[in-house]
Amino acid sequence: MIGESMEGYTPGELTSIDLLEGRYARIEALSVEKHAEDLLAVYGPDTPQEMWTYLFQEPVADMEELVSLLNQMLARKDRFYYAIIDKATGKALGTFSLMRIGQ
Repeated sequence: MIGESMEGYTPGELTSIDLLEGRYARIEALSVEKHAEDLLAVYGPDTPQEMWTYLFQEPVADMEELVSLLNQMLARKDRFYYAIIDKATGKALGTFSLMRIGQ
């Protein structure tokens, strides 16, 4: 244990972030319907193999596999998944997640 015990402490509820707007990019809550088409170009079979060297997954074969992967991601209740949107093109360029929040 690090530090002293906090008597009566109860953790707050997790909040969700639906949108963060920056100068060059926008962060949106991940949506299969909204982002899958763009993300196929990022995670699909035509991506360079070296992009996957240190990742736990391989490129998806097709849209059906991508939709399945995105649905698996969104089914997790211990993580928040987001799409990274290029403001110049409006296209999703990738995803990331926030996890272990409040631990």
